[in-house]
Amino acid sequence: MLVGLGTDAKSMASLLLAVLRGMEALRKGGASTATIKGAAEQVIALLAVPAPAAG
Repeated sequence: MLVGLGTDAKSMASLLLAVLRGMEALRKGGASTATIKGAAEQVIALLAVPAPAAG
């Protein structure tokens, strides 16, 4: 599982939309493919962090 069970789906969707729009702005602003790819890899790494154990 990539995100915890207690994660609010609407908040997560808003976060991902904001990240994607930011990456779009980088592209339109002339950022290199490597820069955008690096940003995408960092987001995936953040999402892959296990949720803390309850208790």
